[in-house]
Amino acid sequence: MPLAYFETLLGEMKREKLEIKKLTTTEKSLLNASYLIALQISKTKKKFEIGEELIKPCIVAASKHILCAKSGPKPEDVPLSNDRVQRRIVDMAKDVENQVINGINKSVYFAIQLDDSTDVSNRAILLCFLIYKGEIDLEVEFLCCLDLRGRTTSSEIFRCFDEYFLEHSLDWGKCVGVCTDGAANMTGCRSGVIAKIKEVDHKEMLGTHGIIHREHLTVKKCRLN
Repeated sequence: MPLAYFETLLGEMKREKLEIKKLTTTEKSLLNASYLIALQISKTKKKFEIGEELIKPCIVAASKHILCAKSGPKPEDVPLSNDRVQRRIVDMAKDVENQVINGINKSVYFAIQLDDSTDVSNRAILLCFLIYKGEIDLEVEFLCCLDLRGRTTSSEIFRCFDEYFLEHSLDWGKCVGVCTDGAANMTGCRSGVIAKIKEVDHKEMLGTHGIIHREHLTVKKCRLN
């Protein structure tokens, strides 16, 4: 075949490659806008579809009357589909979690507050709040919400929480206190969660009684009313 044919074919392949790259690459400003809007959607607890169904049309309609620029990224190009909003929220949640974990690893000690409860679908979950020594002062953060796949026994709760600690390389030896409700699966002197944690770090650790479960039940009752 003549050389001109191959040159033409190569030119077409290059153009197709540029088009694909253009389609799959998001402008940085549009990506930032997508994350900011996803954050607001998560704060209002609205369905993710609201980004593409309501927010984007409002941005486009308003910008046509306010902005005069004819070049650069367009508001209608902001990626706000249901799946993308969901991914943005997951990305931001992971980033916050990583910041908390990094702060814990830098701290010389921390204390945790645990409660096993149920969500709105009656699924068993484990909530964990944490206090640790930050660079300036004590920091109080929500650490995680874990699924309890089995029953809410002390063995299942500890196994689930211990797996989380191992996954994120957290040191049980830095734990100086555990606050729970007065349930036997938490405070049992031989097989409770506190007893199992003490077996791991082999040191004196303070176990205290808190009201986190009562607060959760009160809020749940208020929502039902």
